[in-house]
Amino acid sequence: MFKARLMLVVAMLLVWLGAGEQVMALELLEAGYVAQTHVSMPSPGLGRDQALEFDSGGNMYIGYRGSSRDVKDGCIYRITPEGTGAIFSTGFYSAIDISCGSGTDFRDYLYVCDEGVFESSSHYGDVKKVDLSSGSSSILCYPWNQPICLGIDRVGNYGGSLYVGTSGLDHIDEVTVGGSISNFSGYPYDIGGGSPIGIAFDPGTRYGGQMYASTYSSNSATWAGVFSLDGNGNPTRFTTDIAAGMDIEFDVMGQYFGGDLFVRGNEQLGGYFHIYRISADGDASLFAREAVDSTIGNFTFGPDGAMYVLKDAGGTLSVTRVIPEPVTVFLLGAGGLYMFRRRRDGFS
Repeated sequence: MFKARLMLVVAMLLVWLGAGEQVMALELLEAGYVAQTHVSMPSPGLGRDQALEFDSGGNMYIGYRGSSRDVKDGCIYRITPEGTGAIFSTGFYSAIDISCGSGTDFRDYLYVCDEGVFESSSHYGDVKKVDLSSGSSSILCYPWNQPICLGIDRVGNYGGSLYVGTSGLDHIDEVTVGGSISNFSGYPYDIGGGSPIGIAFDPGTRYGGQMYASTYSSNSATWAGVFSLDGNGNPTRFTTDIAAGMDIEFDVMGQYFGGDLFVRGNEQLGGYFHIYRISADGDASLFAREAVDSTIGNFTFGPDGAMYVLKDAGGTLSVTRVIPEPVTVFLLGAGGLYMFRRRRDGFS
């Protein structure tokens, strides 16, 4: 009996140790979560990685900037659930944001903000649609100008359209499935030193069923931060805790992060960006911050319910997976110590 118990303890310990390498590149400020290395490899792109998205099948897509602003050699890299990686689509200046259309009228395509060229008037950027089955791309529309973020209204409160934020004129456009463009909101009103950076939609009703946008500015606090926008495009500051916003995402699956809103931002206009959880009341709490050797990049939630975070580092593709703490230790009487793995809906 003792030998059997000992073998059980050893087996459980090995399972725990194999659950994924715990990393220090991301410091978690909330108890009950652990950060693990999900991907670490030489960068497959020539420029910086800057966009992160999943399709419904669990394939991960990373958008890359080209080798320079005026060279069209950016790409989208795909990593399958089995860990196989390859360049999926090419021909981008700067694939800066990606949204998957599966389950909506936008169907099985990736929609990509190709930011364009700042130094030239020959290309102001476009939104491309990329076929999930082949990786081939075509142009959906030409927002004016420098499209930098996008999001799809999956619930239908905003017409089921795609919405695009631009950094050239700093506003938000509505785009139909056919590529027709109309101005949705003047927000953030040609803000100086910044632009809208992220767009997200409440998947339910806890956050009023509204659109949320995050905006960055290096010198103007008036329209920087996190705002909700009603159906007419009127903005209202949602939280006073975030002075500068970058990427913004809802925990759509709602299994491990409470279905809450998360934003990469800062409590001041300058400095490094961290990840904050924002409650439905607009209260922000620091969820994760960068370690000494790391800068937090784009983040998103996968179909497995986990949070995935890009490390913003040239030359290396690094993705951290944040999941609930997988191990609980129990003292079971005086007979011995057992370590049990909590099997949380497929986590391993």
